[in-house]
Amino acid sequence: MMARSPPRSRRVARSSQLIDEYALMNTPPAPKDAPDVVVHPPILFAGLLILGFVLTRIRPMRLPHNWPWAEQWPGGDELIIQVAGWAAVVLGFVCIGAAVIQFLRARTGIPTFHAATTVVSDGIYSYTRNPMYAGGIALHAGVALLLDNGWLLVLLVPLIAVLRYGVVAREEAYMEQKFGQAYRDYLARVPRRF
Repeated sequence: MMARSPPRSRRVARSSQLIDEYALMNTPPAPKDAPDVVVHPPILFAGLLILGFVLTRIRPMRLPHNWPWAEQWPGGDELIIQVAGWAAVVLGFVCIGAAVIQFLRARTGIPTFHAATTVVSDGIYSYTRNPMYAGGIALHAGVALLLDNGWLLVLLVPLIAVLRYGVVAREEAYMEQKFGQAYRDYLARVPRRF
């Protein structure tokens, strides 16, 4: 017995569907409504933390100790380093937390691969344009101090450079293009750093 072919209307519908799928595959993607950053900040922070720990396993580098001024403090430089480390960690979490709360209130995208829906300019954003990144840097430095890890402090240099030129500069260009004069007014009013 011979197999029957599907009715003509089904074949035409299937052919039309295949043509549509082919057209979708070959259509250039719509412009992405998000900043074209070189790396997403959480990946950058996590990657450099991991690199710092790997470098420490290969060749440990401790922080300098026995500072001349440390003899004046009870507990010496170890206590000063621990207090500074905890202060940086707390400052980092406060900055990041305050920034996230402002973004949630404004109902705009937090990750750099989401579109911005508004210029967030109140709360902590009225003091600095990049509190999440400032908080991340403080957190990174605090962890370096608490763990006595010199590599993590050294890696602050590329971390800050990549954030400044590969993330912040591109975010600012995106925001200026998207929000125009409202964002330029914000840039004029609020410094990049504290």
